[in-house]
Amino acid sequence: MTDKVVPIRGNELRAEVGGPVDEFRVTLAIYGETLDPRDITKLVGLEPTQSHMKGFQRRPASVPAPTGGWFLTVEGHAPASPSDAIESLLRRLPVEKEFWESLTSSYEVQLRVAMHTSGMNRGFEITPAAADRVAATGIGLDFDLYFYGEDDHHV
Repeated sequence: MTDKVVPIRGNELRAEVGGPVDEFRVTLAIYGETLDPRDITKLVGLEPTQSHMKGFQRRPASVPAPTGGWFLTVEGHAPASPSDAIESLLRRLPVEKEFWESLTSSYEVQLRVAMHTSGMNRGFEITPAAADRVAATGIGLDFDLYFYGEDDHHV
């Protein structure tokens, strides 16, 4: 629900308060010293959104990547929620406990949720279904929050 804030005198809209976050991105990130993205793709059974080997440089002058990385990302916009994206991403992956134990024992595994929003008091919930899916992986959720002013543009 979005509330509108107006001054006591006059009817000029000052701000909108509340509502969902504008944009979000949920990423399964896997890192490893000797990680070969082809091995992770074979293990997971999905092509990554992005991947790289240790030492990869985006530009000639950039710092080489200290580890290999494999990333699978789901993006969304309001009225969908980060919880929807978490479920969508995790439904694509194996559910077996042994799969996640093998993955986390060999690599650093993160489930990252990036949220971009403008306005005041925007929020979201993690549904019980999404929380159950995350809990079954044995990995935590990392949140990256990006707040912009009313006139700023976001990615």
